[in-house]
Amino acid sequence: DNRGTCLSSASSNDASADTAGKVECYILRYNHLLSGPEHKKEKAMVDAAKKAKLQGGLLWGTPGIVVVVPPSTEEDAKEYAAETRDIGKRPDGVQSMHLPESGIE
Repeated sequence: DNRGTCLSSASSNDASADTAGKVECYILRYNHLLSGPEHKKEKAMVDAAKKAKLQGGLLWGTPGIVVVVPPSTEEDAKEYAAETRDIGKRPDGVQSMHLPESGIE
């Protein structure tokens, strides 16, 4: 359960934040994302991300998190958010965050 730590102290548009060595990524937070073959909406989300050739990762749980990383863009993340709404999984929005470059590839 990652409810208490997920994005709790993140500041998305802090102009004073040090962005050296960091890349802009996009975070989509869902109420919950559950793994397993019986969870058809989540499987449809993964299939949509593969079809769109998004780069990033997914954290199963409550809340569920999708991180979209470069070369995917903010527009890609917003289009994916709209597609997941059509699937029936509504994100809390798309949040921009600078994450360390190392490990992104």
